[in-house]
Amino acid sequence: MILAVALLCSDDPALHDRTMEAMEYGMRERYSQAEALMNGIISDYPDEPIPYILKAALLDLYMADYEVNTREKEFYDLLKTGEKKADAVIKSAKSSGDKRRLAWGYFYKGAAIGFKAFRKGRSNPASAVTIAWDAVDNLALCLQTDSTIYDAYYPLGMYDYAISELPKSLSWLPFIKDKETRKQKGIEELERAWRQGDYTRDLAQFSLTWVYMDEGRIKDAYPLAKDLVARYPESRTFRWLLGSCQRRLGRWAEAEETYSELVYLVLNEQIHRPRNVLLASYWCAQAKFQVGKYEEAIEYANFVLTLLDEMEDTKENRKMRDNMVKIRTKAEARLGRGEGE
Repeated sequence: MILAVALLCSDDPALHDRTMEAMEYGMRERYSQAEALMNGIISDYPDEPIPYILKAALLDLYMADYEVNTREKEFYDLLKTGEKKADAVIKSAKSSGDKRRLAWGYFYKGAAIGFKAFRKGRSNPASAVTIAWDAVDNLALCLQTDSTIYDAYYPLGMYDYAISELPKSLSWLPFIKDKETRKQKGIEELERAWRQGDYTRDLAQFSLTWVYMDEGRIKDAYPLAKDLVARYPESRTFRWLLGSCQRRLGRWAEAEETYSELVYLVLNEQIHRPRNVLLASYWCAQAKFQVGKYEEAIEYANFVLTLLDEMEDTKENRKMRDNMVKIRTKAEARLGRGEGE
């Protein structure tokens, strides 16, 4: 998610084009290529904040995708450097009177601080809120200085929506009293970034899809997810989202195709992440049954049951096991092999 906030740049055409190229690789989850491109930008533009911030964002995306924290120290070090570079941009722009450059400087600083807040917020929401205040202040200064940098609405929207979703234990905070108003403000900011933003447009679309689903607006989420998968067919992340939309809309024929592709992708790219293999196969079994592919449903159900044999006996895993046994039994009955519904 952090990657979305980082997809910003200056008005330098060469820097813009190279940043967009790195972004393209990141969106396609080709992390090694994206990082190599970003290292080249850092080498050629050592005083620009954006390559440090964007490389940190790529590391966060990688760690989230593979469910590891192995490069977290490097992530925070890059953000620290990016914030220092942003301070230098702000100071220089103030001296020269370059308002456009000043606005970008505030944007860079807000993004660097916001990244730190987003990542820390996954484990400690209260600490993230206090860090995020400074990020929001800088993003507001960005828009006050140049209201045409619409990408600033993306992190602001994420912040406002996240504030409205904070747990009840933090309800004493004065700025989250009117949660519904804050939530609607966040959604509108995300929609504005999606429609008018440049560098953050695609990931604003991704975040909006999640938000719409969270709000029960599945019909609004579905076309956004479908479009993302069409444009980034290598992305597992977008395909997980699309599959969820399709299931919840009862579009099982489409879901069967989506989860079949996901099984292929995770087996090729994330074989060492058994949970992802399990979930893709689980929903593939469900979809195969729903569209009448009973033989394949049985095969996938048996595969899931085999995977579960090697996993911890948790409540969630027991529920998945029960569901797979039911799918197998029903599929066998439809094929005339035993009793079932």
